[in-house]
Amino acid sequence: MSVVDNFFITSSGYIGKPPQTSLDFSDFSDFSDFSDYSCLLIDNKIQKIVKIIVHKFEIVTVTEDIAMYAAEPILKWQQSEVGQWVIKNSVESPKWERFSDYSLYIEKFVITAKMSESNATYFSLKWK
Repeated sequence: MSVVDNFFITSSGYIGKPPQTSLDFSDFSDFSDFSDYSCLLIDNKIQKIVKIIVHKFEIVTVTEDIAMYAAEPILKWQQSEVGQWVIKNSVESPKWERFSDYSLYIEKFVITAKMSESNATYFSLKWK
């Protein structure tokens, strides 16, 4: 990635339900929406949570509404076998982010997901 990629983060969003941003401390029974962690209790086991890139693509900047053109590749990925598996096995909804490379007139999109280390390893071995 170039310096431009790290400097200009223009937009992002979640695929599905966004994670809970504030905690209700009256009930600790369900941590499924908790988004600020590195470890999580899953099936009565403490598991390390990792954030990985599960999909990426580029679109040449041709218009001001580039997010509209990105909807089709995101939807196709979401409906694919790998997309369905990631959505089912991630701790929270996968998130898309857009990076602008103004020197090449390219918009770079990445979809990231937070999942257990074992699921991340399975994903990496099967689909990367």
